[in-house]
Amino acid sequence: MISESLRKLRPDFLRRELEKIILPDCRTLLDVGCGENSVVRNFKNKNIRKIGLDIFPEAIEKSKKRNIHDEYICGNALEIDKLFESKSIDCVMALDLVEHLEKEEAAELIRKMEKIAKRAVVIQTPNGFFPQGEYEDNRHQVHKCGFSSEELKKMGFKVVGMDGPKFFRKKSFDANQPNVLYSIVANILDPVYRFFPEKSFNLLAYKYLDE
Repeated sequence: MISESLRKLRPDFLRRELEKIILPDCRTLLDVGCGENSVVRNFKNKNIRKIGLDIFPEAIEKSKKRNIHDEYICGNALEIDKLFESKSIDCVMALDLVEHLEKEEAAELIRKMEKIAKRAVVIQTPNGFFPQGEYEDNRHQVHKCGFSSEELKKMGFKVVGMDGPKFFRKKSFDANQPNVLYSIVANILDPVYRFFPEKSFNLLAYKYLDE
């Protein structure tokens, strides 16, 4: 996860990639683990009905105040199959979420996302395990697992590199100390590293279910 103050120094690469991936004819989007300031706030396609789901009530309330989604659900991501019927949502997305679950739980979540989605499943997660502790009084921010680009490809996902080179990162994330130098370097290298996900810091993985 990248702090909001650091994101403001960066071009909106993630939003651009997501708008390429999410099909133009998608009309419904489930943003699993939406947090308080989801990137969907800047989507240019205003015809998509956006549903935000998060387990942390404070995040839901802050997102509501920003009017980011059309509908909100405060609940456990691992129970989405109880909240939504099979093939009921065009695109199901989980950005910066699976790394907060145990590996088996993360795999279970991905299976449930694929069950609910009609057209596409999208995931963003760090490249490999990247330690992160609790912050902002939210125990759900702790990182518990990691995925490699090869693992995601074996699961049927196409993978794009995000947020510049992995080697330039610190060994752990500090939300209170955004790295300005890293942000500048990532601005320059991000368009190149999208083609080298195995060497990038973040992985953006997507799967079309109707291909």
